[in-house]
Parts: sequence; structure tokens; C-alpha cells
Amino acid sequence: MVGINYPTVEHYLRRLDERGAVTTKGEYRKMYFLSECVALHVERLGVDVDTGMDGTDEVDE
Repeated sequence: MVGINYPTVEHYLRRLDERGAVTTKGEYRKMYFLSECVALHVERLGVDVDTGMDGTDEVDE
């Protein structure tokens, strides 16, 4: 099991959404993932879960 904190999950959900990876049919566009599922998507993107998407330790707000 991968341990990541809630702000990190929100950060990656936002980034996945920006890339068009978080979509569903119908009116609701966002899907809510378990932290393990988010970590899997992040791994597939080749990003370390301890750093931001740009390679820094800062999480975009």
C-alpha cells in the first residue's frame, strides 16, 4: 500500500484532470480515486510521489 497525504492526492488529481486523464461520461467530469489508484497513475506518468510534477518539492496550490 502506498502512503500519500491528502494534499498530494488533490495535487495529482488536479494535474491528471488538466491532462484530460480524469474524465467520466455524463455531467460529472471528475472521478474520485483512492490514494493507491492516484499513486498508480502518478507512477505511470513517471513522477515521484514525493515531488511536484515539475520536479520540485513544492506542491502547486
